[in-house]
Amino acid sequence: MRWIGLVLGVGVLSGCMSTPKPMLASSEYTKVSGSWVAWNRCVAAGLVSPDIGALGLRYIQADLGNYQYDQATLDAAVHQASREMPQADSSFCNNAAALVAQRKQQIDINNAAVSKQEQVLQNTLNNIHKPVYCNTVGGVTMCN
Repeated sequence: MRWIGLVLGVGVLSGCMSTPKPMLASSEYTKVSGSWVAWNRCVAAGLVSPDIGALGLRYIQADLGNYQYDQATLDAAVHQASREMPQADSSFCNNAAALVAQRKQQIDINNAAVSKQEQVLQNTLNNIHKPVYCNTVGGVTMCN
């Protein structure tokens, strides 16, 4: 009995431990900061819709959230990118907006598929636990 508790305890504790996020490579700071500045310039110049602009910024933040990084280094890279990139490039903005829209469509399609699978599972579970009622009338038994 003690072994079961020990095994369960170790299992629970190991489930709580997750692998650490990888460090953002030094070369990636320039790419991330350039994307951040360029995308903000696209939004500020009105070259993308506000909805797509907000999604693009959220996606950049989400991608950055997959890494450990030094905030001061990132801030310095953003500052340098903002000095080197004075205005928005319309072709970059159009291409980036298309990528953001495509990513949103993929997420929406995935969410719809997951929702459909959840509904199928819920329907299956509802049918499994459906009570069966039987009535006997005049020697004939009928069940639903």
